[in-house]
Amino acid sequence: MLVGSVVTTTFAADKYGGYIDTETKIVKTPEGFASDDDCWRSSWFYASLIIIHAKDQDLYNQLKQTHGVAVEDATAFMKYYRENCLAEKSLLRAGSLKNNFSRDQLVPLLLLIETVRVHGPVDAKPHGKAILKHIVKIVDKHGEVSPEGIGSVGANLKYCIDVIGDKQDASLSNSFQRQLQKVAFSAALKLYNLQAQAPIPDLAQEGDYSVFNALALVTMQCLTWGKNDDDVKDWRANFKIHADKGWGPAFKLVSGRNFEDDQIAKYKTAAIHRDQDNDILMGQRPGKYLDGKFPDPQFAQACDDTHHLVLDFVILKGLQLAWK
Repeated sequence: MLVGSVVTTTFAADKYGGYIDTETKIVKTPEGFASDDDCWRSSWFYASLIIIHAKDQDLYNQLKQTHGVAVEDATAFMKYYRENCLAEKSLLRAGSLKNNFSRDQLVPLLLLIETVRVHGPVDAKPHGKAILKHIVKIVDKHGEVSPEGIGSVGANLKYCIDVIGDKQDASLSNSFQRQLQKVAFSAALKLYNLQAQAPIPDLAQEGDYSVFNALALVTMQCLTWGKNDDDVKDWRANFKIHADKGWGPAFKLVSGRNFEDDQIAKYKTAAIHRDQDNDILMGQRPGKYLDGKFPDPQFAQACDDTHHLVLDFVILKGLQLAWK
């Protein structure tokens, strides 16, 4: 079951299920498989949906009935990814099957793997474990998840791989290496904190997409160790500066700042225009929150041929419940 080709026909989706490919269960954009971020988007969405299923059954049932989504979709996606995207020396992009899988794609995939381990579904667990073992194998041998440079895996990400690998008999490093890698992980988060304090906006916001993805890594650690773990508390505190500066609601939820249910509810029917962004997850663009392109709560509340439903409600509820 291969995707391979790029589909660019735009469609209007007023339900999350409208974005899900019927065969692969990849979460697409309104342009179909036109984006190379299919694994990234699918991983964020399914990890969040699984957490909702585990911690708020009433909300999950509402999403299932209204939007036609289910945790079985996550299992099918992981099965597809396991069978089609584990190349001998790398990971492949989920939609295009290109051999240029990036670190930013890897981050939410790690979150999805750990979410499945902690919360199920049971049928997805073997796929998550197999994908993780492949990641450990290629990173151990090649130090990367793709040969394009953007797939290089540094010490901070190796630490995260080891954290969840320990739970699934897939360790990457020895205890000494892991201590050094833990220092690197903590330092990377501290650097994000210091960067956000820079007086020059372009410098403060540089790499904001990667900073957003770091929320997945810290949330993954929360699932593994619990939110009351001292390291987890320190790691999440790095994002308080982002939350206070207005980087978006995901930063408030992960950092522990207040963001109430009624504020999250505004995202239930939120839609954005293609002039605002070329994807359907607003949270990944902190810079657009900061410059007003994603005003809250003034974004469009209706889907049509030019305004597309965003995934943020599911992601925000997943984060809220993960840290509850």
